Amino acid sequence: MVLHKDSCVELNDGHKMPVLGFGTYAPEK
Repeated sequence: MVLHKDSCVELNDGHKMPVLGFGTYAPEK
């Protein structure tokens, strides 16, 4: 699976955070 910097992942708690191409997750605050 290839992740793009423009991609976002929706967490099971209903929050969304941007997915970085480095494979790390940065909470959107």
